[in-house]
Amino acid sequence: MSTMTECIRETGAFVLKAALAKDPVFDDISQCNLAEVVLCGSGSSYHAAAMAQDIMQRAMGVPVSAIYPFQADSKSYVDAGRTLFIGISQSGTSTSTLRAMQEAGAAGCSTAAVSTTNDDGTVINGAARYIITVPCGIEADLQPKTEGTICMAANLVLMALAYGAAHGVLDEPARRASLERLCDCARNMGSVIDAAEAWVAAHGEMIARSRDIKIVGSRAVYGAVLEGGLKFLETIRVPVAAYEVEEFVHGPYNSINEDSTLILVGEEGSLVTQLAPIVREWTADVVRAAPGADHALDFDLPSAGASEYLGFEALLWLYVICDRVSALKHIDTMVTKDPLFHARLGSKVLR
Repeated sequence: MSTMTECIRETGAFVLKAALAKDPVFDDISQCNLAEVVLCGSGSSYHAAAMAQDIMQRAMGVPVSAIYPFQADSKSYVDAGRTLFIGISQSGTSTSTLRAMQEAGAAGCSTAAVSTTNDDGTVINGAARYIITVPCGIEADLQPKTEGTICMAANLVLMALAYGAAHGVLDEPARRASLERLCDCARNMGSVIDAAEAWVAAHGEMIARSRDIKIVGSRAVYGAVLEGGLKFLETIRVPVAAYEVEEFVHGPYNSINEDSTLILVGEEGSLVTQLAPIVREWTADVVRAAPGADHALDFDLPSAGASEYLGFEALLWLYVICDRVSALKHIDTMVTKDPLFHARLGSKVLR
């Protein structure tokens, strides 16, 4: 079984492989005349949807929304017959995502399943007209899974590029340019990881001693911020809250004190940039991650330069923190609170 470090390191190669080898199912989906796309998943699968949502909407020229399965119960469709409802489950076993897909299908939507598996245990495939199997490494029983989130987000983007090109939203030069930016991001992931490991070697002890962590990001990296917060909880195992910056400044900022650690992620010029010097008046442990960030604790993110994929790159940094800081704290991330947790709840079909 691969380690968390190995899985993080493999991510770029799998994204690049997917980008260079078009999935035939994307052509099938491109035959649809869509009015709306709904992305539905829980946990890391929802985060992948949030990472891809805006990029997909620009490429496809139709509204694209990311929802949790519980929101599907009350979801109304402007034109169900022209709605593609995409259920996302990295393991393919989420019972809530399966139910949401079944309800969407009953309402008249076309359905697609996105998963990193395709076998008898991939239950969401049974509710799908279109099956998108995302190539990524075998994380198997590895508990804090990483590469699947970025790989699923990348494959959703690739589907959107194919649809946009087929429907004239993107001309061929625009499609190729967007695809090349994704490939550049994938090729650059090793450099991001190298820089992240160097940052953790210098500053990891600060995160390790933290007892109150808040991760705040701009809209452009919101999905990555949510995913980073989840992985911090799974690995570092202290209270962590993740916010979009506009939400954070409307109330939650009041909880900052001298014991707080703030991780700020976002492009230069965003509200996150303005927030950093203010919160440094209240706590010394403030880290900003962005290309060119230059405060003593900051992470100067070596981006490939495509703003739409900044979240992919920032998430790798957050994953490396999780991997290395959990080791500093002597936490065995393979040991969960309850190995039978999902079986007891019925929230996943266990393989």
